[in-house]
Amino acid sequence: MTIIDDSLAEDDETFTLNLSNATGGIAIADATGTATIQNDDPDPTVSVANASVLEGDIGTTTLSLPVTLSGPSGREVDVDYATSDGTATAVSDYAATSGTLVFAAGETSKQIDVTVNSDIQVEGNETLTVTLTAPFNADLGSSVATGTITNDDNVGPKLAVSDTSMLEGNSGTSPLTFTVAMAPVSGSDVTVDYTTSDGTATAGSDYTAASGTLTIPAGQSSGSIAVSVLGDTKYEPNENFTLTLSNPVGATIVGGTAAGTITDDDKIPTTLTTKLVKGRTAIKAKGLIESATGGMMIKVSLLHKVGRKYVVVSTKTVGAKGLLDRNLDGILDAAYVASFKRPAAGAYRFVVRYAGNTTYAPSKRTLSFKL
Repeated sequence: MTIIDDSLAEDDETFTLNLSNATGGIAIADATGTATIQNDDPDPTVSVANASVLEGDIGTTTLSLPVTLSGPSGREVDVDYATSDGTATAVSDYAATSGTLVFAAGETSKQIDVTVNSDIQVEGNETLTVTLTAPFNADLGSSVATGTITNDDNVGPKLAVSDTSMLEGNSGTSPLTFTVAMAPVSGSDVTVDYTTSDGTATAGSDYTAASGTLTIPAGQSSGSIAVSVLGDTKYEPNENFTLTLSNPVGATIVGGTAAGTITDDDKIPTTLTTKLVKGRTAIKAKGLIESATGGMMIKVSLLHKVGRKYVVVSTKTVGAKGLLDRNLDGILDAAYVASFKRPAAGAYRFVVRYAGNTTYAPSKRTLSFKL
């Protein structure tokens, strides 16, 4: 048999030879034989190479370090990797990462991506290290590489404004403060104009529109812009508006827009409905609570009118069940029912209460009736 040579590292392989149709009166004692082709090719080596990326001014960028095999393998190849600090510091300069690269059979190249945090600081180039360990079906070649974060900030001051947020409040006004960072500091005053514009928040009802000129004094590294937020007790989604910088004097804008988010802190309102269901031996308070969520408990009290006052006869706490949108208004409701022994004839009242929680507001419903 002729065996075809190759250079792939792979598992041993087998094939079968079968004998049949013997002649001349010869009996076949063992008709099947197995041949094994033993792998004689070495595992490939796996290596990581140096790489660099420009830092950028705002947001993040990606540093990609190539990882290669010395040649294709007939088997899956795995290798672990992890970053470590050089002159760059994890969290402030880049996001530390680790994991396992998997090369499918035949693949020879992958990359390790490291997220780099951009900034406007004038500083030297910074480095981090990527190390390969624990190869499977491969040997380590160059197992350590350097990732370089190349500083691209010029010597002139740069300005960037950051997103910010605050709780809305229930009344009055509160300042939502934007920070405008500058680096490097300047030996003279730097000015920049600013203005707000609506997003989902509306000037006049959600916040007070603002515009003007910010001055960052000589030697200072930042300035602040305050926008008044109008408090209310209406439940609504979080809202936002935009602050935009323009017309800098003495600096360059590299991050000129920021979102101001007004975080709603009002509870979701709830309403109760109640109706009386009469039976021969019992009466029931039956109704819905809307808006609803799982686990809501409804307190129902039966009161009897004695003279001019109502006196509590019995109180029950029941769970609201069956989350549905029964009236098709896009808001979930849930049903409750509380049963009481039918009292004697007279004037009565159901008082139904939901106590509320950290998310849902309390509510109350009263129903007067006679038996």
